[in-house]
Amino acid sequence: SSCVSDGAVLRRFFTRGMNGYSAPAERAGGLKVGEVPWRTQLSFYVNGRPVKVQDAEPHHTLLWFLRERLGLTGTKLGCGEGGCGACTVTVAMFQDGVVVHRAVNACLAPLCSVDGCHVTTVEGIGTSNKPHPVQRRVAE
Repeated sequence: SSCVSDGAVLRRFFTRGMNGYSAPAERAGGLKVGEVPWRTQLSFYVNGRPVKVQDAEPHHTLLWFLRERLGLTGTKLGCGEGGCGACTVTVAMFQDGVVVHRAVNACLAPLCSVDGCHVTTVEGIGTSNKPHPVQRRVAE
C-alpha cells in the first residue's frame, strides 16, 4: 500500500459523491468484530533494523518517534509545516509489486503511515567515521 495519495480518491469523491463509496460501507456493516484480524502493533524498518511499536498514539509523528524513541536526532524539526526539508526521510514501500522510494516530511507523517515500510534517515546513509560519499562531499 502507498503512504502517499495521488489525489485520485478525492477526484472520485467530488465527481461521484458518497454514492460511489456506499458498497464498501455496506460490506463493512456486515462484518463481525470477532472475525476481523485486528492488529495492535506497527511493524516497519528504520535504517535496516526492524521496529515494532505497541503503544502508537494517533498524534505521534514519525519525526517524534525517530527523535524521542529511537534517539535518531539527525532528522530535525525546522518549520513543522513541511516547507523547509529539515525533517526529510526516505520511505520505501511496495506498490504494485515494485519497491517505490518517496521523500517524506517526517514532521507531518503520522507514525502509523509507515507501517510495513522501510524508513531511511540521515544516520542510515553514513556515520561520522564512515560517511556516505554524498555526506563527504557536502562536508568538503
